[in-house]
Amino acid sequence: MKNLLVVLSSAAVACLLTLITVVVTLLSLMFSTGDELVRKVGLFGSLFFETTEAPGGATGVSMGVANLGPLVGVFAAYLAVLVLARLGWRQWRSRRRHLLAHGVGA
Repeated sequence: MKNLLVVLSSAAVACLLTLITVVVTLLSLMFSTGDELVRKVGLFGSLFFETTEAPGGATGVSMGVANLGPLVGVFAAYLAVLVLARLGWRQWRSRRRHLLAHGVGA
């Protein structure tokens, strides 16, 4: 039950970290364009930012998800790191308590 709670809470944090990564990537794509009309792709080809010329000489902007696969990969990487870190921390804390209870390293 505790491991399920670790995985679920890590999944929530991994989702939040993935969303933060998406926002930062889109902002960096947006602010790295100049005056020219471009289509930029970021985050392993999963996000795009495109500027086009709209009628009347205005500049049209579009952005979004081009490929969902790399986003799932980023989420999975965050999830794996978080779960392994939390389980490792629990194991280390348990081992430390065991050693302190038996007078080792006191």
